[in-house]
Amino acid sequence: EVKSLLLSVPLLKFRDPDGTPFLCEEGLAVIERLPGPVCPIAFVGDGRSGKSFLASRIAGEGTFKDDDSDVAVTEGIDVVAFSSHPGHILIFDCEGGNNALSKSHSIVTVVGALLATALVFVTDGKASE
Repeated sequence: EVKSLLLSVPLLKFRDPDGTPFLCEEGLAVIERLPGPVCPIAFVGDGRSGKSFLASRIAGEGTFKDDDSDVAVTEGIDVVAFSSHPGHILIFDCEGGNNALSKSHSIVTVVGALLATALVFVTDGKASE
């Protein structure tokens, strides 16, 4: 198992108390400094389905914060970039939707889908097409 030296950074978050979405400079800086080609992959799906865990299996263990409790871990979108010849891979870990135990923002899946070339839909810990 690969232990990652990379840590994700925030890209899309929400202001309290009104929930207004905003882009984070830290995440934008990661994307802006990458030379092409870039392959963006978004992990989307139901809340508590294993998106962060699966994304970390690709980027390296510990890249994205994950937990096996019933409390949502990811809010908004977190991003990490790493080199993959001949360019870079961007992984977007998106907040899950359809979670009765936590508040979710429906815009997250839409933004993730618009940003990505590849979309990984995760439900019940399994990736599907």
